[in-house]
Amino acid sequence: MSLKAAYTPIEANERFYKGKLIAAQNIKYNLVSRERFFVRYDDFSINRPENRLIKSTLRFLLNQTADSCNRRDATRLLTFFEGVEYSASTSGAV
Repeated sequence: MSLKAAYTPIEANERFYKGKLIAAQNIKYNLVSRERFFVRYDDFSINRPENRLIKSTLRFLLNQTADSCNRRDATRLLTFFEGVEYSASTSGAV
């Protein structure tokens, strides 16, 4: 099984130096705490809207079915989505 993955831009005050240092933000936030770095980098992640929707659907189906084969299949498929969160909202846009 292959999950959809993509790079997501991250801009954060981290304890590690990764990607590009944002000098102005680094001075603003880390003048006193020099062990942190304000950086921008791309994170390769499977925690994407499509995968969150599939995981939420599998959980819904697992709770709705009484068939043991369906429950086993849904449980097995959910193991592929361990790094994916559940959808916050399933009504409206993904």
